[in-house]
Amino acid sequence: MKYFIYLLAVVALLGLNVGLFGSMRIYNQIPNLLLLFVIFASLEKKSAELLYIMLLCGAALDFYSTNFFGGYALGFLLVGLIISVFSENFLLLDFSWKTLSGLLLGALFLLKLVLWLYGLLALKFNWVKVAYSVDLNFYHLAAEYLYNWVLLYPIFLIHDFLKKNIDNYYAHKRGVVR
Repeated sequence: MKYFIYLLAVVALLGLNVGLFGSMRIYNQIPNLLLLFVIFASLEKKSAELLYIMLLCGAALDFYSTNFFGGYALGFLLVGLIISVFSENFLLLDFSWKTLSGLLLGALFLLKLVLWLYGLLALKFNWVKVAYSVDLNFYHLAAEYLYNWVLLYPIFLIHDFLKKNIDNYYAHKRGVVR
């Protein structure tokens, strides 16, 4: 049941990302709502559904991107696992806006780097005919960061709402009333 709810959430976020924010571009950039969802999912300590969320979000963006298939899935896996390890070993209690802002910048930079390297490998193995250069990948990083930063808190609320409702559903199913 929880995997179906996460699937619906990813489809809704992808619809918002492609449909609504696709027409509201800032410096030809749209926010990456699925990356924000992966960041919040990876901040939860010992989350069993983290791998499912990362692969689902990556495959969804790979389906709509023009890059070679698998780049976003690999990027989301790396970003999510690095943030998960970082949050388990270095972040102790709560996340402030400074921590989340830094994690967002690091996640965007790492995702751009993985997509660029993956594109170079795809070009090297003749899977694609053209790969994006470094300057095209990082040219609008500041605009993309600010656009995602504005939507950081609403996606946090959506993730928190989903997590609480899923936990309450399984608690009621076990007979525990909260």
